[in-house]
Amino acid sequence: MNKHNCYLIALLFFVIACKPNTKPAVAQNKPLVTGPPAGDLLEVLQGRWQNEQDTAYFIEFSGNRMKRIEHDSVSEGCNIKVYIDCPADLCKVDSLTASEGWCFVEMRENGDRCMQILNCDTEHLQFRPLDGDSLILSFKKI
Repeated sequence: MNKHNCYLIALLFFVIACKPNTKPAVAQNKPLVTGPPAGDLLEVLQGRWQNEQDTAYFIEFSGNRMKRIEHDSVSEGCNIKVYIDCPADLCKVDSLTASEGWCFVEMRENGDRCMQILNCDTEHLQFRPLDGDSLILSFKKI
């Protein structure tokens, strides 16, 4: 009887050890913020950028001001504010379109416009509006 109990205990142990874990995965709380502080982004943006698709179109950042320049004429100028993530209340985004990186908000007379930065370094800038427009704008630093 003692030997029979040992086999039964070993069998139970084997069944329990081989049973797959059916617990749902627990979401880890990791911060949404990626990249350096927003102040560093503003510093990298400073200067004039030429559009890679339309070489007569430029944007220029000076402090917290941005100007759009077309054919050597300023077409629009506005203040901007940069963020390390896109605030849902300003950018009107949901979890499907939320940025996990930088964005800037153009504070224009006809309404604010949020831009998600897809790529930004000292040579290249790529962003897209978060207002339903699927256009991706690409610039090179000049």
